[in-house]
Amino acid sequence: VIPKQIDVAMGKSPRTQSVRVTVLEPSRRQWTSSKSMTEKEIRESTQQGIDLLDALSRSGSLPIACSELHVLVAVAHGFENNVMGTVVQDNVNPLEQVEQTYLTMTSILYGCTEPSEMLGL
Repeated sequence: VIPKQIDVAMGKSPRTQSVRVTVLEPSRRQWTSSKSMTEKEIRESTQQGIDLLDALSRSGSLPIACSELHVLVAVAHGFENNVMGTVVQDNVNPLEQVEQTYLTMTSILYGCTEPSEMLGL
């Protein structure tokens, strides 16, 4: 739902029309800070994490009072030229477009209809 909302919102402003939602695909080989892991090791580590959570919550009988879920939403800016060409030839400041994209995405994630609502304007 959020990627579709972002695509619609980005198409409304001329400053953000070059922005598209990006799909991130994790590689088959996950890594840790010390080494790369094989698929078998990934499955084993995942199962160990689930077993630990199951033990800590006593198979779900104890509520988990505090937890966090992190979600990654990625967008990509597409310019016809490189950065210098965009600035010099097209007379476009890419930083302004990035700022506008940031405000638009944040307004969608926080449920504001306009980015100016977040700024109290």
